[in-house]
Amino acid sequence: MNLFNILQASGSVFEEVEFSGWEVVKYYFFLFQNKFVGYSWQIITAYHISMGCILVLIALFIMFFFRLSKRKRNKRKAKKITNKYLDSVRTILGSDTMSFAEMKEILGVTDEEIRKNKPQFYIVLLEKARMEMYEIVYLPNMQNLAVLLGVRDLFENNLLLNKDVFRTLQVMAMLQIVVSEGRLANYVNHNNKKIRMMARICFITCSSTNEPYRFLIEDLNQPQALYLPMLLHYVFGWMKSKELPMPNFLVTSDRVKNEEMAAYLIEEVTYWGSDIEKNSIPEHFLSDRMICRSAAINVATALCDPAMEEKLIETYDKQPEQIRRQIMSAVLPMKSGKQLDFFINVYNNTSSRQTRETALYCIYNYNSEGRRLFEMFRNEADEESRTLFAQIDSAMLLGQLQQLG
Repeated sequence: MNLFNILQASGSVFEEVEFSGWEVVKYYFFLFQNKFVGYSWQIITAYHISMGCILVLIALFIMFFFRLSKRKRNKRKAKKITNKYLDSVRTILGSDTMSFAEMKEILGVTDEEIRKNKPQFYIVLLEKARMEMYEIVYLPNMQNLAVLLGVRDLFENNLLLNKDVFRTLQVMAMLQIVVSEGRLANYVNHNNKKIRMMARICFITCSSTNEPYRFLIEDLNQPQALYLPMLLHYVFGWMKSKELPMPNFLVTSDRVKNEEMAAYLIEEVTYWGSDIEKNSIPEHFLSDRMICRSAAINVATALCDPAMEEKLIETYDKQPEQIRRQIMSAVLPMKSGKQLDFFINVYNNTSSRQTRETALYCIYNYNSEGRRLFEMFRNEADEESRTLFAQIDSAMLLGQLQQLG
């Protein structure tokens, strides 16, 4: 007879036991504890670890699912807003400075409708419009539009709370949004190199002082990513359009130890340099740094200033062969009609085959007299030298075909 029958025979009655409060917790605790009685500690530990991993994976999967769903909803919302307002935003950005009321009228929205959507969605809209209008350096309504849509306030709040800082600074630099200088104070000397660099680029456009370029030399002396010159070129154009102080490119170049960045600053004179700086370019034709010489000659080529022609030729004999070829390529488009003898002299006296080929190319393209002399030199050339003329013919034919195509 089992225990149940004995108790029943003795008149005992089983009653339902009800647990409440902590008793429920204790019940399951003792149930779980007694479940592993008799097992070794290795088995118990392995079981607990396995169950813990399973629970963590389930939790991560649920989090991933909700996060992915949220991201998709946000993308759909941002796309909907972009499609709805993109044409209006293009119109606003392409116009002269507007008031907030005029912008709201073009967008067809009220303050309440603007506040219904998160500023993050408007960032996507502004980025899309900015990328489509990348050729325009300065968009006068961008700042006011960012204020109207709450984008600037979002940027300032992110910087204040140290939230998504690098992305915030990137978009600020792209859209050229001006925020309070104090919001950047914590980041211009940040220990993260990328954040520090982006903050200092934004500092140039946001600075209300007379020293927006106080960090420029320090930044340029550091090893650089490829996108820094592009960002700085973009920022310099914006500063020029706003008639804000520009750096002295040539003086700054002389103080920068990084040769590549020094050459970059010299080439920026082509686009944003003052007349005084452009006239001072010949001083760098004999720079101690070869890359700076090359950059100065590139500026002369781009400016195509006949006043620089004689100065280029004066330095020819003091240059290495590569720079000599660059000088000839710079003189050719100036087309003053005075330098045919210079090209002929180089052709007859140089010991470098590449330099001779460049001289021959310049003779052919300089003027009609040059083409006549080109044919004369061809007839006088030996069999080995004729390959140079054949190469020039092929290059000219290829250029003509590309133009027709």
